[in-house]
Amino acid sequence: MDKQILEIRNLNITKNKRIILKKIDLDIYSNNFYCVLGESGTGKTLLIKNIMKLKNKNIDYYIDEEIKNKDWNKELKIEEKSKTVKNYIKKIFNNGKYESYKLALLKKIMNNQTLVIIDDISKYFNEEEKKVLWKLCRNRKIAVLYMTKNIEDVLDFDYLLILKNNQVAIEGKTKQVLKEEKLLKLLGYNLPFYLNMSLQLELYGMIDKIGYNKEELEKMIWS
Repeated sequence: MDKQILEIRNLNITKNKRIILKKIDLDIYSNNFYCVLGESGTGKTLLIKNIMKLKNKNIDYYIDEEIKNKDWNKELKIEEKSKTVKNYIKKIFNNGKYESYKLALLKKIMNNQTLVIIDDISKYFNEEEKKVLWKLCRNRKIAVLYMTKNIEDVLDFDYLLILKNNQVAIEGKTKQVLKEEKLLKLLGYNLPFYLNMSLQLELYGMIDKIGYNKEELEKMIWS
């Protein structure tokens, strides 16, 4: 049974006397992936900083400003026997870019925390590297709370919360939230192409479940 790691009730966040987020409720359980989607300036990083104030020893955090001017190459020692994990790490460092940032995040993940909270890493990790990173987290049974402004990122997560107008506009299991296409458009989000096509095909009874990428959709159409 999954254990509750983090519980937040009725959290209000202000900055310079201006309301950034209000009435935020958040429940995080072990072995689950959570994504907070919101445009720039909606309070995602401030939400992380407020959770950091709880000083929970089982939770670690990754935000840009924490790792600037720090040589993580000297701090990370990965002593890992698992060939699977070693292979994941090798793939993450495949292109040789932004190694300090990648090392910093891997240090968090390899540190046996129960939850890692991560601010948007799209600047440092390409799409393939991100997918490998999430596989590594699942392999190590680490819960993840991820902040992003890109709707394409949410497909790798179990639960989704969308921020708009200083509050949570919609939340729930990712697959259910993504079916609310009209509401998503009102919030300013268009579904990824293959997901949108998949929803349309399901509506007309041509497939019986949702495909979240090209490979899944093609497999369902031709099977």
